[in-house]
Amino acid sequence: MIVAGQHRLEAAKSILWTEIDAFIMESDDSRDFELWRIAENLLRAKLSQKERNKLVARWAELVGEEGVLVQAGPEPKGGRPKGGIREAARKLGLSHQDIIRAQKTASLSPEAEDASVALGLDDNQSALLEAAKMKTPEEQVAVLEKLAEKKAEKKIPKAKQPPAQAVYAADVVTMGGVGGRR
Repeated sequence: MIVAGQHRLEAAKSILWTEIDAFIMESDDSRDFELWRIAENLLRAKLSQKERNKLVARWAELVGEEGVLVQAGPEPKGGRPKGGIREAARKLGLSHQDIIRAQKTASLSPEAEDASVALGLDDNQSALLEAAKMKTPEEQVAVLEKLAEKKAEKKIPKAKQPPAQAVYAADVVTMGGVGGRR
């Protein structure tokens, strides 16, 4: 099974290479392979915020109970036990809150996920979090649509006002101050 490097392998095959350097990972636990794949994608892939959050949430799920601060077991000499959100945050170099936000947005309905992409909000963490507060897919989509409308309204330029200096200069000319009689 290829966990990471599929594109590199295909490129090597296309130029007729018969050998390629590889790192062989052995494990009896399929979670190890999935964690490796997630780490590779988080590190190398250009991901939207939505895609990144789904991977981070899946990582946290794999290392402990989803959405719960779990303690997988005591650490020697009274250290902090590892597992769940804290372990995911430590391994991924993220804050505890980053993991919680990722889990919240990863819980969006498929309809809301599709809407976030269609509306151009899949890279907008605050929009994804707002939608995730809603219970039904319809409510999630409605929140995203409303936020997209607000975003579009902000992009509409306001009517340009003439610069203050131009108005002043025009006033001076009409009052006879420039080139007029004194």
